[in-house]
Amino acid sequence: MSPEGNLAVVGIQGDGTANGVETIMLLRADGAVFKQRIPFSSHSLDLSEDHVIVMGTSPEGTPQRNRIFVMDADGGGGEVALPQDYDAAFVPMRYSTVNYMGDGVFEILQTDRVDNGEEGERTEVTAFEVRVTDSRAQELETQQVRHRVMTRYEDAAVSDNLPYGESGFIDADGKVFISRRDSEKPEYMGTVADFAEEGFLRVRSKAADPKFALKREGYVEIRSWNNPERVVATLNTERFACRIEQCGIAAVTEIS
Repeated sequence: MSPEGNLAVVGIQGDGTANGVETIMLLRADGAVFKQRIPFSSHSLDLSEDHVIVMGTSPEGTPQRNRIFVMDADGGGGEVALPQDYDAAFVPMRYSTVNYMGDGVFEILQTDRVDNGEEGERTEVTAFEVRVTDSRAQELETQQVRHRVMTRYEDAAVSDNLPYGESGFIDADGKVFISRRDSEKPEYMGTVADFAEEGFLRVRSKAADPKFALKREGYVEIRSWNNPERVVATLNTERFACRIEQCGIAAVTEIS
């Protein structure tokens, strides 16, 4: 969902073959729905109020080359060229390679190096900050290029990508951290009592206050990544609402 809720990606579906072709479905706030076929397998996306950028890799049997697809709020768009000097070789990493930064600017991340040291996993990236001038153009307009380092402690139990290129994680003791864009060392935000990894749920919430959820007995707690020790809301759950054992809550979406 875009920061102000004007656009939302409501589905990405593969074609059921090894070709890697997918279909993206975009929902606009006025109820309009648009579909586009993406000629590759996606791994990251983010939205502004006007565009969605999807990043992925070439189909099986071809070089694993990073590719970018841009779609606008009217359903138009297509594949565009990578930013100039971006290394097209695909290097997997745990973070989203596309982040919306606000004011029409997106960040495209290039993985430079991943090290595992005493403090945990240290990922060095080059961040290409780009602007979409025309979704039908053949290239994105690069505003600036800078280098970033993201650290995830070794005892991190769960993690999630947060808005504006940040990320959060919780360790086995319930300590909550956020990896800020301007700091190599994660910031400690607080501790969640009685934390259990299997009870963690991702929350798709507005960018101004990212949230996560914890499953408790008979209810779900909603908490803020920025103030995790306070419960923002609780949602009652019915154990037998679904009659098959595999059913459960996979994620929570904030819609107001």
